[in-house]
Amino acid sequence: MSQGCGHERGFGLLYDENGNDNYSAYSLSQGAGNANGIGLFIDVKGRDGYLSKESGNTRGYGNSRREFGSLGIFVDGSGEDFYSERSDSVIINSSHWGVMFDYYQTDQSFTPSGTNYKVPLDSLKIYSEEEYFIMAKTIEPRFSQWQEYGFRKLVEDSINTSEYILKYLETDDHRSGLVLRNLAFRIGYSMGNLFSQKLKLYNVSMQPSSIFNENEVAYICYLFGETGNPAGKEELLDLTYSENIRIRTVSVNALGKIKYDTTDFIFKNKVSQRLSELAIENTGSKIFQKDLAFAFKNYKSVTNIPVLMKLLNSNYFGARFLAAEELSSYGNEYYELVTDQRVNEYSQNRTAFHSLLTSVRNMPDDKFEAFINNSSGSGVFYDDGIQIYLIELLNKKLPDQIMKDLNCGWEILQKDFRRAFRLK
Repeated sequence: MSQGCGHERGFGLLYDENGNDNYSAYSLSQGAGNANGIGLFIDVKGRDGYLSKESGNTRGYGNSRREFGSLGIFVDGSGEDFYSERSDSVIINSSHWGVMFDYYQTDQSFTPSGTNYKVPLDSLKIYSEEEYFIMAKTIEPRFSQWQEYGFRKLVEDSINTSEYILKYLETDDHRSGLVLRNLAFRIGYSMGNLFSQKLKLYNVSMQPSSIFNENEVAYICYLFGETGNPAGKEELLDLTYSENIRIRTVSVNALGKIKYDTTDFIFKNKVSQRLSELAIENTGSKIFQKDLAFAFKNYKSVTNIPVLMKLLNSNYFGARFLAAEELSSYGNEYYELVTDQRVNEYSQNRTAFHSLLTSVRNMPDDKFEAFINNSSGSGVFYDDGIQIYLIELLNKKLPDQIMKDLNCGWEILQKDFRRAFRLK
């Protein structure tokens, strides 16, 4: 649904004045109307190319759904053009409610793209901070010089810019959000220090909402995480004690991304302990569990292993997957804890056992063989999904060597194993 597509009583228009263009789309594009929509595509000049994978509903397509009609119009004004289907210089009804019109005229003149179309900027004029921000967030190519100039000025005045952009933390304008993110990478030191000070006030204030609301705090955490800026690391840790589950979640996510000094063992241990506490509390939020499992990777410690093993039982696959990936990175320090009792606990739950298999996939062959022998007596071992995944794991190991000594009495699995490994 792009390049001049109208859908659900909507109107879509793509108008291109000039230039040699290439258009690529999957379906419902290049002048397509659907579900009472109107789609209009017009390319006036140029030697153009048109590609679509589903040509049946592109380039002048309209349908009659909902007892009414949709209109699709495709017009190419001139030039020697190329199509993935149909030829140049045609006028056809590509559907009952659509028309494709490629005019036969040859281009008489052509103005190449370049800098001549860009609107010039008066750099001698004094602009306000708000005007710089408006310039910086423009996406119109004609005003690219304005965009570059405005963004550069905001970067140069990093301290005042950091204060100014506080009012945009709750913006629903995607362009403003993009400027904030780009600024965070360029003036991270100034922004980080200011955000850190503000979050400190937020954490100690009796009325934190008077400083920031939930959305603003969430966006600050997002910026810390995106840039990896550790300036607010202590404040992020304090936010994990918030009663607001969303704030706890975004602060944990940011802690998992910041690039702190890994030799700061005091901070590292504090975060590990706090993450463990939060995992044991188990709020029930799936996203929170996922972010916890993700954050542990940034604070690697053998003391985290028992908690990560607990997350293998999470009711959210995202948390289980991340926990399994992290556990596998501990090697023998983790494998030594995969006891018969532990295996028996996980075998009571199909998804937990699947995650356990993922976490031990890099086990040395002798340990993995013992693990398989010890766990093969459980009922979950013969679940179809577990069998298929186990065959996939064994296929990535040394099948001949493993299968040579395996003697588990797998009557159900033997046929599949022979097929998988081509054993006679």
